[in-house]
Amino acid sequence: MPQRCKYNPYRNGHAPGHLRAAVLRALFENCDTLEEVPWWSKLNITFFNLRQQVQWETWDATKRGIWMTGQLWNCRDILPGSACALTGCPQGSTYARLVRKARKEISASPDRVSCVDNQKRFPSVKD
Repeated sequence: MPQRCKYNPYRNGHAPGHLRAAVLRALFENCDTLEEVPWWSKLNITFFNLRQQVQWETWDATKRGIWMTGQLWNCRDILPGSACALTGCPQGSTYARLVRKARKEISASPDRVSCVDNQKRFPSVKD
């Protein structure tokens, strides 16, 4: 039986579904509320690895957004049409295109954190 390769966010490929779903959930939840909060403040993930979960819970919303966009930076999976319509991305866009656009939003945010701490990333998330 062939061995499955783990996901590497630094290479092109398919990102784990729970990461893609978390971004879409945050975008749609933010759209459904009248609150003026950034979409990345709605990011929520549960990790199986306790160390990763503890680290995630210590990060503020901006750092979570930076980490998440980094995980999907090279993801070639196609966005659902509803996500394209919501975000203004052309139909058939990839998650990579979405998160590159989203990273610009995070970078423009007044409460942005330094990216120096982002170099201490989680190990790559397994699919």
